[in-house]
Amino acid sequence: MIVIWSENAENTLKKTAEYILEKFGEKNKIFFIQEVYKTAKLLETNPHLGQVEPLLVDFF
Repeated sequence: MIVIWSENAENTLKKTAEYILEKFGEKNKIFFIQEVYKTAKLLETNPHLGQVEPLLVDFF
């Protein structure tokens, strides 16, 4: 499976990272981004790992 990032998701990630940088510093921002990408990679290799969002069941 491939995780595809929507433009909205990328913008949200960027804004969240900027907020973390401002409130908690560079080290925490880097940690957050690494964890997000690590989780996305986990979902690529184990697509049944997470829960299905009920509102998105019929979307795909």
